[in-house]
Amino acid sequence: MRFLYGLIGIAIVTVAVRAESGEGTSQRYFAGLRSRGLYVLAEEYAQTRLNELGLKPEQRFELHIELFRTLLEHGNASSGDQRKELWNAAERTLQSLAVDELTPEQHQQLQTQLALLPGEQGKTLAWNVTLIPEDELSRHAAVGLLLEGRDRLNELIRRTNGTPPAGDQSPPADNLSWLLQRAEFEVLAAELLPPGQERSDLLNTAAQELIGLLRSQTDNETTVAGHLLWAKAARLQGDQRKAVSVLENLPKAKLRKGDADRILAERARQELAQRQPDEAYRFLEPRLKSAAASDEVRAVAVEALIDLWQRAALEGDQQAQALHLQEARTQGAQASGRWHQFIAARLERQEEDALLGAELSTAIRKGRGAWQSGRTQEAIEEFGKAAMLAHRQGLPDRAAEFALTRASILLKIEQWAGAEATFQEIVANFPQHPKTAEADLLRIYAIGQQAEKDGADQAHRFTEALQQHTTAFPNSPTRWEAVWMLAAHAEQQARWPAAAGHYRTIPVDHARREAAELRVLQIDDHMLRRPASDPSGGEWKEHAQADARQIGRRFVSVDSPLTPQQGEILLRCAELLLAAAPQPDADEDRFLERLTKGNSPNGETRTDPAAAEPWRHIQTKATQLRVLSLAAQSRLGEARELLGKLRNQSPNELLAVLSGLTDLTGSIDPERRRELGSLQRLAVQEITLRRGELNAQQQHQLDLCTAEAHRASGDLLEAAKRYEALCNADPTNRRLLRELIRIQMELGEPVDLQHAQAGWRKLEKLEPAGSAAWIDARLHLIELTRDLKDSAGALKLLTVTRTLYPAMGSPELKARGDALWQELSTQKSTK
Repeated sequence: MRFLYGLIGIAIVTVAVRAESGEGTSQRYFAGLRSRGLYVLAEEYAQTRLNELGLKPEQRFELHIELFRTLLEHGNASSGDQRKELWNAAERTLQSLAVDELTPEQHQQLQTQLALLPGEQGKTLAWNVTLIPEDELSRHAAVGLLLEGRDRLNELIRRTNGTPPAGDQSPPADNLSWLLQRAEFEVLAAELLPPGQERSDLLNTAAQELIGLLRSQTDNETTVAGHLLWAKAARLQGDQRKAVSVLENLPKAKLRKGDADRILAERARQELAQRQPDEAYRFLEPRLKSAAASDEVRAVAVEALIDLWQRAALEGDQQAQALHLQEARTQGAQASGRWHQFIAARLERQEEDALLGAELSTAIRKGRGAWQSGRTQEAIEEFGKAAMLAHRQGLPDRAAEFALTRASILLKIEQWAGAEATFQEIVANFPQHPKTAEADLLRIYAIGQQAEKDGADQAHRFTEALQQHTTAFPNSPTRWEAVWMLAAHAEQQARWPAAAGHYRTIPVDHARREAAELRVLQIDDHMLRRPASDPSGGEWKEHAQADARQIGRRFVSVDSPLTPQQGEILLRCAELLLAAAPQPDADEDRFLERLTKGNSPNGETRTDPAAAEPWRHIQTKATQLRVLSLAAQSRLGEARELLGKLRNQSPNELLAVLSGLTDLTGSIDPERRRELGSLQRLAVQEITLRRGELNAQQQHQLDLCTAEAHRASGDLLEAAKRYEALCNADPTNRRLLRELIRIQMELGEPVDLQHAQAGWRKLEKLEPAGSAAWIDARLHLIELTRDLKDSAGALKLLTVTRTLYPAMGSPELKARGDALWQELSTQKSTK
């Protein structure tokens, strides 16, 4: 699906690039993206274009304006902190324009957008208050922004044409849009205010401004919008006669498509304001029979139907209630966009009031509004209040639901102690609730988060709580989530047997089973890499083999194509069997054969494009292990044949297989290792003959494979030369430098050890001083200085290091440094 979206995105951008050769098409392109809610795509495209060199000034200005509009609308469609960030980004986009480089027309457009910005933001908040009237903070913020927008427009009009006209003065035609928007901001602000002088003054001012505007020569759009706004102002003033008269006097000749529905909706609202929902619905009913009725008409009809439902409820007429509610839902189902959102909020509000009562439903809506506006503490308080009210009203399921919401918010803002206490109350007070087990697991998660800060005491509580959860909720899906958390916690504490034991118990049909199997195999691999002196090594080898066989057999017999994760699991199974026992193994052969042929039983590789790269990696690694397995079994002829097939099919694939092959040979005996190295050398020699066909990256990979082949075959002198050349070409490559140092130390001659000593010093300089990697390189340098019979120099270097960096990078490195200090100090005292 992501691949499909990517293609769609590429197609849209391609169309846009082609379209921009035409005038105005860029605006249509961005408007199209915004109308579909593809804000991020529009923003990324605009930023990409703005980063291009050679853009014409007019193109750069237009892209800034479109980016501003997109960020503004994206913010309008968002909530909380994200909305604030997007709105701020929109304003910064305009402010980043170099004013002295703009034409007069562009400067005017910039000033207009800046003037309108707070008003447009206020309109968004006003709409949110329409959906959630209890959101008083948004209401207050909306009024402030709308009035700021009014003031900015007044200033813009004053600077452009002198004192803004009022009353019966006729404004210049080019200011009509500003004047209409100024009146709109004032009417919207008044609608949000409680009855009083400020509200009345705003409505009177807006009405006078609209009268002056409509007496001028206006276009059809302004005429209709102005009359509708004037009628709304009269309605909000309570002047029903004036409101009706304004609409009746609207010139019918100026009506466009859709205007009739807007007028009808306002006429119905006038009846609703007079508490006449039956009359309002009578106005709307004929239009509602048409499929072409606007969403706004349907929304006003729902308001009328809800009022009728409430009247029927007071009269005890349940049949009428049912009919009104059914019709309201029918109208809501036919609406879309913001009016569908409005209808859904109105119906939800009505149903909540009927089911829960006004006090409880108000608390819920206040909590939702606070959360959506980013006021988390207020949301926590309101949902806590809702939980208490529901409990008092004998609604335990609702009380648990609101308490869960409160606790989840506490969890989200990382108030761990508060979240734990709230989840604990839910578990204690609502033991039979369907989400009690989930609440208990979230309580434990909060304990775990506290444990990361507070240390061992909380860690013990965390483990104990998880174990109790598995017994308290044996039949809940959360039981296995708790087991997973127990395993992950044990793994974090390096309690490997306990971690593997927990992972193994997760059922085969559980969603986490495959991930658990992968973790088991990774733990097995870690345990097999422990020092040979570890007494548990032999016992764990048996565990590892048993895990690899049991898990691998399940996937090798799967009839359907394997997923990348299943392929990774099967690969690790084969790797473990090879590491645990290099002798011939039938399971290992079966696992690798399945992987090298493809992810399907018939030998094909069928996968979606997103999984293609992981499967290439799996097949390359499987081929490496197959070559290694054949070499370990002295089946060198078959190994040579496999490498030959790869060479003939694709030198690039052969290079991928050869690259890093030497690092995997630690599990086979030295003689087989050298024989395999000889095979590697033959393979790279044959590819070298075709070096001219390779690109620069492939040639570098060939050089690296050649160096590895010389090392694997035992030709350390030649390997050292090759690695030295690679290091000279890439002097900051830490892996290459470490490999060169390792070879020099294997050579062991004094001159080689001196070169290795210089190598550790180079490696030191590549790491941040005092970091774990830097300390590791320093300790290697000290050990090598000691081996070169300079114990005094080694001790001096270690003393300085311990003084400057007492933590020594990590506990393991500190223990290593302490042991080295003890050894060198003892040597000094015995001299």
